[in-house]
Amino acid sequence: PAGEQVLATALSGKLAGFNSRTGKETGFFQAEGGFRANPVWAKPWVLAPVADRESRSEELLFLKRQPPVALNASRPSPVKPGEEVVFTASATGFTKPSFEFILKSDGRELIVQAASTGVSWTWHPEEEGDYRVAVRVAQEGGESEEAELEIRVVR
Repeated sequence: PAGEQVLATALSGKLAGFNSRTGKETGFFQAEGGFRANPVWAKPWVLAPVADRESRSEELLFLKRQPPVALNASRPSPVKPGEEVVFTASATGFTKPSFEFILKSDGRELIVQAASTGVSWTWHPEEEGDYRVAVRVAQEGGESEEAELEIRVVR
């Protein structure tokens, strides 16, 4: 067990995670070989010995949890200059998450909303162009994940 998670595998290449309260699968990892023993949780890693029967090789995998982060826009791309677009982030599996929104264009990054508990950012684009909007979700302890969307602004 790893907190509310239970990791399980059989003599196959699939390692699955389950919520210990609901039994619902929360994620999985598919290895090329078969697992030789039960995985071990050594925060932040899951250590898993894998063997390939054909090549007779073995390796120890260091897997790191990747909490899902999603970013959605209130309008599909393309949008017109001046139109309101609300970007909303969601994240599961984080402890006290903070959300930082970043506007990317022409190789530059501009933090448009500093890290806070706010899960949305509203944008009224002024200029035509190709943009990427990203959200960086961080939790206590410094772990973070990002998600981003491409958006085009045209007249």
